[in-house]
Amino acid sequence: MAHFKHLSLTEKIAIQRMLASRRNLHAIARELKRDYKSIVREVRVNRTFIFNGAIGLVRNNCANRNSCKV
Repeated sequence: MAHFKHLSLTEKIAIQRMLASRRNLHAIARELKRDYKSIVREVRVNRTFIFNGAIGLVRNNCANRNSCKV
């Protein structure tokens, strides 16, 4: 495993697809022949949170959650 190299765009897309198919981070690292920590850092830096919830629940992060009709 090479040190101090950036992940290519194709590797980033592969990580995204494997995460979407619920693959383990260790399995992704083995398949891409990269260090586990590199995959973890990439996922941590580029993750996006999706908050699901309903009115009144803490998980609903909408600024208009108290007056929203949707």
